[in-house]
Amino acid sequence: MTADYKDDVWSAAVVTHLATSSRQSSFLPDTNLISIEVPTSVSVDAKLTRAVGTRAEIYVAGENLTAAQGVYSSPIPADRRIRVGVSARL
Repeated sequence: MTADYKDDVWSAAVVTHLATSSRQSSFLPDTNLISIEVPTSVSVDAKLTRAVGTRAEIYVAGENLTAAQGVYSSPIPADRRIRVGVSARL
């Protein structure tokens, strides 16, 4: 699910990801094959941007704000990230 907003200076977007439970096969270091359960999870990503003139913008963005495991259908926990940056159009 996605929601977004935009005007002349500000823009914002929120994305929700749903990953249903599944199982993945994996080899252990001793070469035994095992089945690993990947839980159902919901994660939220968001981005807020402010235009600075006509060719630049500053933003803050967050990924996996719910700190959910199994977000990308992987048994490995996904990172929670916060990014701040500047974008320029040449």
